[in-house]
Amino acid sequence: LNISLSEFTARIEQKLERTPQIFGKQEDKIQRVSWCTGGAQNLIDEVIALDVGLYLSGEVSEKIPAAALENNLTYIAAGHHATERYGIQALCNHLSKTFQLKHQYIEIENSV
Repeated sequence: LNISLSEFTARIEQKLERTPQIFGKQEDKIQRVSWCTGGAQNLIDEVIALDVGLYLSGEVSEKIPAAALENNLTYIAAGHHATERYGIQALCNHLSKTFQLKHQYIEIENSV
């Protein structure tokens, strides 16, 4: 991966239909990304040990901005619900095909 932070962020914003929050280093190019959907901000110490350039998750808590900056990491909080939306749809599709189930995904707006 060799993409600018602004381009990466624009893609996230377009796909998730919300403006993400960005914390920490503001490098021009992103080489390696780690992500965990939902409320996975507390995994930041594990992510720091992986030596990635950017960590994408759903939520942000008080310690995250400083931890990201101190460890040369860009942290993107893109919304708990927004980052989990596609995973649950994929799971429903898989279960539907595997077990011949009918399902319907209902999108409920969530601004958090």
